[in-house]
Formats: sequence, C-alpha cells, structure tokens
Amino acid sequence: MLKINKDIGKVPVSFTTSFYKRAVRQFNEGYFGEIIALMEQAEIDSHTAGCLMGRTAGFKSGWKLTESGESILEKEIHTFVHEVFSGLNMRELFEDIFDAKLKKFSVLELNWEIIDRKHVVTSAKKINQRYFKLDNDNGEVFIYDGDKGRNIPQLSALTVIYGRTPILLSVLRDYILKEYGLQNWLSFIETFGEAFIIGKYPPGVDNSFKEEMENGINALAASARGIFPQGSDIEIIESKRSTSDHEKFINNCDRGISISLLGHANAVENSNGMQVGQNLSAYQVKREIAIGDIYFIEENINKLVRMLVDRNFTVKNYPVFSIDKSKPIDSTEHLAILKQAYEQGYKIHPDEYAKLGLYKYPDQQPLIISKGD
Repeated sequence: MLKINKDIGKVPVSFTTSFYKRAVRQFNEGYFGEIIALMEQAEIDSHTAGCLMGRTAGFKSGWKLTESGESILEKEIHTFVHEVFSGLNMRELFEDIFDAKLKKFSVLELNWEIIDRKHVVTSAKKINQRYFKLDNDNGEVFIYDGDKGRNIPQLSALTVIYGRTPILLSVLRDYILKEYGLQNWLSFIETFGEAFIIGKYPPGVDNSFKEEMENGINALAASARGIFPQGSDIEIIESKRSTSDHEKFINNCDRGISISLLGHANAVENSNGMQVGQNLSAYQVKREIAIGDIYFIEENINKLVRMLVDRNFTVKNYPVFSIDKSKPIDSTEHLAILKQAYEQGYKIHPDEYAKLGLYKYPDQQPLIISKGD
C-alpha cells in the first residue's frame, strides 16, 4: 500500500483569473493541489460531464489478449494474464488510465496477492493526483511530502504520464469564464440590463432644484413612481441588453469545452434539436480521438502485462493486450450483418444474439443454414 500524506485535503477554489493563473504556475512547477481542485470542480459541470461521458464511451469496447507464440509456456503465460485481467474491472481500469490524459498523470495503486504460488494483481485503485508531484525535467512522479517528494516503490503502482498538455487544462479556461460570468451576471444586469433614466433641468438652477430632481429620479428608479420640480424633463432609455447576451456567452464557453473533449461542437450546436435516443452524434467523440485514447490505454496496460509476467516467469515473451477499434454499430446494423452472414452460409455464434439482450441457453448451438434450406 502506498504511504501518502492523508493530511493533504481538498483545496478551496476560486473562479477568478488570478486563482487560475496561480494554479497553472504551480502546475508548471510540479505541484497539483490547486489545479486538480479546479479540474475536479469543472468535471461536476453538467455540460463537461456529458462531454466526458461521450469521450470515455469511445474506448469502452471489448478487449482481447493475444498469445506471443504457440509454445506451452507462452500459452500458460497468456492464460495467467487473462485470468488476472478477468478478475479486474477493466472498464474502470480504462478510465483510470485515461485520467492521465485529462490531468497530466495518474497513479494506480496495485494490490498484490499470492494465489496458487503466483503473484497476482487483485485490484488497481487510482489515487488522487493531489497526493503526488511531478518532476517536469525527467517526467517522474513522486509521493508529495511537502518537500522534494518520495519515490513510488517499484511494482507498487502503475504510473501513467501523458506527454502533452492535459486536456482539462484547456477545458478549465472556458469553464472558469462560464462560472465567473454566471456569478457576476446579476451585477452585469444591474449595470447594463436596466433602463437608463436621465434628468434634464434648465441652466442656472440652484442646488436645491438639482437635489430635488435627483431624489425624484432615484424614487422613479426604485418604484417607477416619483415627483420632479416643475420645469424639469425626464428621458427614459430602454436597455438593449437581454438574457440572450448571457446565453450566447455561455454557449461560446460550452462550445470550447465540447471541442476540447469531443473534437467538435455538436453538443452545443445540435442541442436545440436533440431528441433522447435519436441523435447519437451530439455527445459522441470524434472517431480519430477515440482511437488515440485506445492506443494510449493499450500502451499502459501492456506495461502492466510486463509487470505480471516479469514477476512470475523468467521468459520475456509477453502476450499483447488490445482493445476493439472497430466502429460501433447499432442493433439494426448488427441484425442486418447477422442476417446477411446467415443467408450466405456463415456460422453464427449464439453470443452475437446475446449481445442484443436475448437470453442464451447453455446448450444453444451455433446457427447455420441446414442443407434443406
């Protein structure tokens, strides 16, 4: 178990440009407390959360482990690693590794147990980034202890580092603009949203006349009723501002968040006509981005494969982990493909129908056209 400083608590955040700049400066120096707190707050935003769900859906596909060869030992290694992964929540593991792309790095604490005389990983738990610091010079993550940090013990964790600017750093700019603008909208309305009342008085009047007129204008502004000295003139200029101005501002911020996370702005531009269960593209990640995420996850899970093999075997023949990269299809397309394959004499595995929600009996045989058809 990693010995982290549990006294490090959550950092209170402020949605101001000064706080953001300070957090970014600390981030560049390897300290992540404030920037992680901002990122976690941004993840709560409904639009950001929706975009994140669309992004992570792009890599939550089936996975497989390919044997490195045909020898008995290579098959044994494949079986061992596959059994270990079958005991883990792989979709959660995918997300925890992907979290490094969002926040620069991710540390997954590995719980090792001895089962049947082999060292087995029984769980991989992500530890919050605020407990660590990153040395930007050599790209190494340390346990944060208030100073230079302590090394993470070998094999105790899977450390994932993203070599580019973290995705949520780009999202934060638009989210803070949106949140800061929301907090200050009332003062904006007070300044620009109300009508302007202008009083006019003849030249040469004394101060008492001016004071009486000012009191009348203040009364009019407060209750739409007021009295004015004779000879004065009142002009009311309606404001050209409306809630649509704020809506445009929020939409611009959400558009930036969508582009950062999904690679397009459909989540904002198509939202007015979106129908639940019909428009699947609004929050769907761009295919090229999803493939990039899959490669990133594969590379890091294959590191875990090597850790498992090195700790239990002397042979360095590693099976290869991969995630399905085929384009997702809906149930209608799935059925059409099965129908065409069946009519052409292709043997259909029962699991293909089980994927559509049909119950599969244990003794169900593969489907194939009989000779009499």
